Amino acid sequence: MGECAQSEIALVPGPDRSTRRPQFEVDGDTVVVSHEGDSNTYRWAVDGEALKLTWLETTYGRNQGIPEQVFQRALYMTADFRRAG
Repeated sequence: MGECAQSEIALVPGPDRSTRRPQFEVDGDTVVVSHEGDSNTYRWAVDGEALKLTWLETTYGRNQGIPEQVFQRALYMTADFRRAG
């Protein structure tokens, strides 16, 4: 990948309906996305023209009984990311 790209999906609505930006920390082939004290960790890889994320772990608890991993896989692992523009 060689460079860190800004995420267009970086805005996350907070409980007060305001918008806060998560923090991104890249170390080798892992990226940690932190927001308000909790985080998700992914492994990233480039396959041809596609960025692929693999969910590794979280510090978030369950949301209405559903593990965070379910949300992360639905949001980030159902399709490849491709460079726009």
